[in-house]
Amino acid sequence: MPRSWFSNFCQRPLASRRFLLCLVALLSLLAILLIISLVFVLLSVRWPNGEENDDVDFLNKHSSWQYSCDHKCNTNFSVPPLLIISMDGFRADYLKRGITHSVSRILECGSSAQYMLPSFPSKTFPNHFTIVTGLYPESHGIVDNHFYDEYMPNEVKNFAKSSRNPAWYNGEPIWNTVAKNGKKSAVFFWPGSEVAIQGILPTYRFAYDSSKPFFTRARQVIDWLQLEESERPSFLAMYFEQPDTAMHREGPDSDAVNSALIYVDAMINYLMHQLDDNLRSDNFFSLDKYVNAKDPQVGGVFGGTIGHINFRDSTNSSVIDQVLAPMTCLGGQKFRVYTRYTMPMRYHYTRSSRIGEIVIDSTAGGRVFVDQKSLKEHGPMEKGDHGYDNRMREMRAIFGAWGPSIKNGYQIETFQNIELYNLFTGSVKGTITLRPL
Repeated sequence: MPRSWFSNFCQRPLASRRFLLCLVALLSLLAILLIISLVFVLLSVRWPNGEENDDVDFLNKHSSWQYSCDHKCNTNFSVPPLLIISMDGFRADYLKRGITHSVSRILECGSSAQYMLPSFPSKTFPNHFTIVTGLYPESHGIVDNHFYDEYMPNEVKNFAKSSRNPAWYNGEPIWNTVAKNGKKSAVFFWPGSEVAIQGILPTYRFAYDSSKPFFTRARQVIDWLQLEESERPSFLAMYFEQPDTAMHREGPDSDAVNSALIYVDAMINYLMHQLDDNLRSDNFFSLDKYVNAKDPQVGGVFGGTIGHINFRDSTNSSVIDQVLAPMTCLGGQKFRVYTRYTMPMRYHYTRSSRIGEIVIDSTAGGRVFVDQKSLKEHGPMEKGDHGYDNRMREMRAIFGAWGPSIKNGYQIETFQNIELYNLFTGSVKGTITLRPL
């Protein structure tokens, strides 16, 4: 068998020393190749041109927003913002593949159409400009992705080579309408948003760059919505080139399209989680706006999902009414305010003086704090709680029993936990004596 270049080189006179050096060199080379291969593998499992957090696992890390369809706008928004999202090339039948759970959840919780017809021609630029102008391509002028106009100056007759020239664009995009009404807009990569149409640009915008990670785009939208109200946009739009790019490269039935669908769906999940986590309805408030806990006539002020205000003299109705009156306007929105005598009878929460003279019953997601200090310190940490209306679906508990006296495979009707005592005593009958109340 012929020797390799390594054997020929290493097995010469003074072979022992040279062989040792060659062996070290070879092992070093193999180690370098292994490191390069490992780095390549690590890079290949992430999305191209991504950032640290731009991968499906991270984007899908939190999905609690999908547990409920009950989402309210933050009360700090005097004008509820409008956000439109375009996932280019997302065919209606892609939903049937069962891999876009976040998108499907939005459709389940909101309103949806069986499908939406594009305008002709069903291309990216004409349809995206139709969406924001309400005009057919023949009217707004963007008749294709690539086209020619003999009446344009010689240097700009080809749209693809001069697409940022405002002369191509007819009609009024919605971000212009927003600006004319004294409000701000923010657009991330929507076709036409880089052009000063009618001399107007979106308040906040980014020039198209396909290498910009989807995570970065979603994070920017959240940041825009967290601006102070005077700077916050009322209209936002964002564009994603997937799954269209994958479809062009590999075809609509390819694994690449499925991967792109999983990716954009994960991005939608991340965006919705951030909206729910950072911008959900402001259901926290402090009681110090209504009552001074240090007032000598006040016995105690307690926060939580249920707030309690106890007075030292529970018969002094004038003092109680003075605190109660400004709180009654909260009823029916974020909180329900009761006295012990107006509490719903089904609560069975009136007969104990320990309950307090005023009770603040939070709606789902709400929480009462004793003062602003505790709200600021602990409010952001509160991601979930219990203690709400016991008929709420989210407050339901589980029950199961198994044993020689229990029927097999039997399901009983819904009941309240107060009945368990009777079950327990019935199970140990003959071993204890029940005393009448």
